[in-house]
Amino acid sequence: MITDAEWTRLRSDLRLGQILTGTVAHVPNPGAIGIFVDVGLPVQGFVDVVLMPRDVAHWPAEGTVADFEVWWADEHRQQLRLKPADPALLRDDFAEYLARWRPDWPMLIGHPIDRVEKSMDVLRREFAAEEGSFLLRLRCDLTWDREAFTRLERAMRIACAHHQASEQLHRWMADGFYEVATAVPAWTAHPDFPRPAPQSYYEDCLERIGDLADWFFRGEPAYVEGYVWPDL
Repeated sequence: MITDAEWTRLRSDLRLGQILTGTVAHVPNPGAIGIFVDVGLPVQGFVDVVLMPRDVAHWPAEGTVADFEVWWADEHRQQLRLKPADPALLRDDFAEYLARWRPDWPMLIGHPIDRVEKSMDVLRREFAAEEGSFLLRLRCDLTWDREAFTRLERAMRIACAHHQASEQLHRWMADGFYEVATAVPAWTAHPDFPRPAPQSYYEDCLERIGDLADWFFRGEPAYVEGYVWPDL
């Protein structure tokens, strides 16, 4: 066991899809639980049975050395969830499984685990117009909080990338993207709305949230591959 602080630091260094070489340490009940893997970290690695071949004859034996991908690491449980990198060690219908249960996986690869988690938390707070959120200050105080907008816009960008391949969208996220794309322009349209920043800044922001809503709902950005979204 490591301390919670050490686990938080370790998680912050892990990226989804990151390749780790490990040794199968224990196969407690082939076909029923999964396999435990030692990847040289102070926490245990584990591959869930749902990712493994149905035929246990194709499971790796204890002592097998193989590559594994970081699949997830829960904030509160000190265990590293892994996915075999070798297709031979995956369930036969893994492509179908991925499309149904984790369609955003290709977009998640390479992102830090804690960044993904934090971005979703930001979106929930912002879309719910909680205290200190951009939407609450904009609507109630007629204040465009630049720091809060930047936080919201970056979280929306991450959400777009992560859900680009998804066939289904979460209702709360769809409602939030729609609200931001339609309400913010309406709330700030009056000529007397306070605009301490240059007018071009607000125009760029409104264009950005429109582009992000379009990306989120259509499943692809309006810009060519490799486009770098400038910070606002």
